[in-house]
Amino acid sequence: GNRGQPPPPADEACYDELETCYSTIQRGAKAFLMAQYKVCFLFVAIFSIVILVLTSRVGKKGNPDETNIWQWKIGGLTVASFLVGSVTSIVSGYIGMMVAVFANARTAV
Repeated sequence: GNRGQPPPPADEACYDELETCYSTIQRGAKAFLMAQYKVCFLFVAIFSIVILVLTSRVGKKGNPDETNIWQWKIGGLTVASFLVGSVTSIVSGYIGMMVAVFANARTAV
């Protein structure tokens, strides 16, 4: 056959339709992600408060009368770690979705 030969050029209408399909799917994917991120941000906000409170109360060694004290720095650092992980996850999801949509369009060509 045509080994080593470039494929015949597709007509312009085919690429225009592909671009329209790609942009429609991309807009839909972005709308889906924005809806999901609203829920994620609510979850992250609520659980950041829970994590702050639960990890700020720590035991004190050596004194049985003071079994629990509040160390807001420990809680704050734990929440900061949680927030960094949350943002990293959200950004990774966005990048993954955009790559998947782009790869889908490229596969169609």
